[in-house]
Amino acid sequence: MQVELTNKIIWNHGFQKTGVLADSEHVKRAVRLFENFGFEVKGLSAEEYLLQRSPHYQRIITKFHRSKYWQYWRIRESLLRALLLLDRKQKFSRRLTKVLRTGKKPRLPGTD
Repeated sequence: MQVELTNKIIWNHGFQKTGVLADSEHVKRAVRLFENFGFEVKGLSAEEYLLQRSPHYQRIITKFHRSKYWQYWRIRESLLRALLLLDRKQKFSRRLTKVLRTGKKPRLPGTD
């Protein structure tokens, strides 16, 4: 899990505050995850960052936000954010992701 690996690096360097740069949907969940691990976090969406650099990016961002991929991504991120309410450290989510990526059935405790 990326947050756990990142947390080790951050704690080893003694940082107590951190920043997260991600797309506008993922940044919401990423900030919540870092907060769940005890960090003070500032989130910045990649779209905001690009627009601060140049208004030229507005057309590209708008086109991307109209894509089917973005619609799928928004739904995915919304579901994962909701799951965070029940699974603060994402233990269940991690197992589910592993099953979906490998195609292997999960082992239930007490079964062999």
